Amino acid sequence: MITLKKDNSFTLVEVLIVSFLFLIIMGGILSILAVGRNSWYETDVEIELQQDLRKAITRVTKELRESGFDQADAAKVAIQDGAGQNSSDILIFYVPVDHDNDGDVTDGAGNLQWGAPMLWANKDPDCEAPGDTCQYLDYKIQYLINADNQFIRRVLDASNNMVREDLYANNIVDFQVSRSTDFVSLEITARKDTVFGRTITKSIGSNLYLRNRG
Repeated sequence: MITLKKDNSFTLVEVLIVSFLFLIIMGGILSILAVGRNSWYETDVEIELQQDLRKAITRVTKELRESGFDQADAAKVAIQDGAGQNSSDILIFYVPVDHDNDGDVTDGAGNLQWGAPMLWANKDPDCEAPGDTCQYLDYKIQYLINADNQFIRRVLDASNNMVREDLYANNIVDFQVSRSTDFVSLEITARKDTVFGRTITKSIGSNLYLRNRG
């Protein structure tokens, strides 16, 4: 009597079906990993842009709100519309300064002394020497975007020569400013590409009141 042995091997069709299913599963896993990776890089760029915007808006608003109008009611804020990089605006203004270092920002006639501190917030040790507050009459503050899409603060002298420049934020591509009497509106836009070429754009805005007169 002859006994037939059962063939337990896979047929070609079964192998092809299993391979096809395996490829589908692996393709799905790789797609999920790719989406997660892209999302991680995009989130990283978004966080970076938000930090850049926060630094830029904090610096300019904290200083700008100290500006205002002199005793002749002339505004101490000027806007150069579309004169900056990427057709952005350039903001120029003065703030009250304690030029004579007597603890008061007014002169002998009671009028505000308008100028600019050489340093934002005036915290540099080099500006703490006796009798030197690093604040100068007729100097003015300028905020703008440079050719490297950096948000910078400049101090200009009475002849519009730059005497100091400080970088405050990167990836800034637009800076728009408008003024309506006592109020100034600002909008700052940041942009950066992810490593996979997707462009992320974020904006931040602020409306502030010019608080000083005299």
